[in-house]
Amino acid sequence: MISSVATFAWVNLVICIATDGHDTQVALDAHGLIQPDHLLRKEPRASLVEDEAVQAPSPSSDFDSSSGIWKEIRKRAKVTAVEPFSADVPPTVVYTAQTASAASTILMGTVTLCIGIFCMTQSSHKGFNQATWKSLSCSISIFSALLVYHVLRESTNLLVEDDFATEEVAMKGLKSDEPAVAAHSGDGAVVVAMLRFVFAFGLQQAILVSSRQRKMVMMVSNTFGAQLVGLLCADAFATWQETPYWSTSPGVSFGLVCVTVLLLALCLGALPHLRNKVITDQQQQAQCREGDDTVAAWGISLTLAQFWRFVLAGQLPHYLGLQRSKYDRSETSFLFLTWIILIILTALSERAFSLVQSPAEGASRLVVLAHKLLTGASVLPRILAMTAAWCCFFWAKWLDYGMLTTGTTLVAAGEVMKAEMYNAMVCTGLAFCVMIGLLMLEEKAPQFKKCFAFFCESSMFTMCLAWNSAFQVACAFSKDAAAPEFEQVFTRCTQSQWMCIVLIPAWLLFMVPRVMDSEASKDGATGGPEAEGSEEPKAAETPKEEPEQKEAKPEEPKDAKPEAPKEEAKPEAPKEEAKEAGES
Repeated sequence: MISSVATFAWVNLVICIATDGHDTQVALDAHGLIQPDHLLRKEPRASLVEDEAVQAPSPSSDFDSSSGIWKEIRKRAKVTAVEPFSADVPPTVVYTAQTASAASTILMGTVTLCIGIFCMTQSSHKGFNQATWKSLSCSISIFSALLVYHVLRESTNLLVEDDFATEEVAMKGLKSDEPAVAAHSGDGAVVVAMLRFVFAFGLQQAILVSSRQRKMVMMVSNTFGAQLVGLLCADAFATWQETPYWSTSPGVSFGLVCVTVLLLALCLGALPHLRNKVITDQQQQAQCREGDDTVAAWGISLTLAQFWRFVLAGQLPHYLGLQRSKYDRSETSFLFLTWIILIILTALSERAFSLVQSPAEGASRLVVLAHKLLTGASVLPRILAMTAAWCCFFWAKWLDYGMLTTGTTLVAAGEVMKAEMYNAMVCTGLAFCVMIGLLMLEEKAPQFKKCFAFFCESSMFTMCLAWNSAFQVACAFSKDAAAPEFEQVFTRCTQSQWMCIVLIPAWLLFMVPRVMDSEASKDGATGGPEAEGSEEPKAAETPKEEPEQKEAKPEEPKDAKPEAPKEEAKPEAPKEEAKEAGES
């Protein structure tokens, strides 16, 4: 409690110091006069306006960002985030106050999250404690996979010189009132993305085959490894979807969704037949099938969500960076309704597939084939759940843009960062509440266990997408736009790598063992009655044998007692002989 109060006081002190004397955002209008940003709702200081009005250049169509007046403005404002935007209009100068405000929001959100997690993990309720650790393990695994995915994507895209869309393209669009830029990727980006996916998928399968005797390694490969491969798969096919041919119309874009389903079905359908020749344990085979479903669901869901956004927006938007919305928010409402419909369809389809029974012995080949097709299609509820997660994330991003921009007003970089943090904080609270509640509800409704698992994964994935979006936006704003592209990419990758160095060891050492122990104890608890039922006949037989032994043991003395008198009766013969001898 004392540490929380001290942290809050320290944050307020930092804000007061940072905002002292620098509480406005300066921008020039068409006449060269300094105007305040309306979003800040603060008036500029009169002295600053007079000084800059005197030095203001005459209006000109040519804008020189290196002119003397802009250098003076940067010097006085102590600018920390003029870039990464570059446009044909004067840039919005960001003051230190906005950076301090965003930093304080990050700090307060982090402290609140840490204290909340500490309290939940120390709960005396065993079910609540286990649900908390499982939620933490799932969230850290997905977030780490997203960070590694971004490192691989940023670094390998340097291999090609291609006009593919990046997050900077979307960020530049925020500085102007022009229509949103449609996503566009070239053949080089598609080839690199496909190679990333194929290499990662092959490496994951090799680890699965070689780690049959290592339960920990196999579990990590089927969770973190499958999630990373699923993200690379989604990136590969979504990048392919942005090529000029597949982005001509929504119908053609949906054709790529069908191609994605067909290719993954052929690949993941034939793979188990080869893998099961090496992995013979049924439990390990089930774990491998779970990993295959993760790759398929994550890979197909993004292309499906992008197709639907194409239908709503009229053009294919990019799936990374700031998501711009310029359609009077109608597409935002439709995307929210789509999320609700997908959640309902997930529950209904899961219940429908749960009613499918295995064919009876001696069934025809047609029945067996139909059952195999239904078994392969059982991944559909998971695809719908992950598509709902993407739709929820994009809806939140579109909603943020609509709230931050009104008319022709421009948004400052610091305000965008604060909006990202608010989005991440709200998603975190809702996702943890949903997952912990559903995990505790599994015990009371075990028939809905798989459906609850899909909802938990969807909520955690949405939360991790919000985390990753805030982190990547912060990395983009903190870079030096004047530096070469290689240095910019290296800086962003280094920041993501440091996060992975902190998160992945903590996940492996503290969270995965707890989750495995809780799963083992839960399996033992659920398997206990079955084990007791299997041992009941043995326990019933042993009491039957024991009474027989007890009855046999008393019979031995009974048989011995009559023999004892016979043995004692033998000495009577000498007495009779003695009598006969006396008579004689």
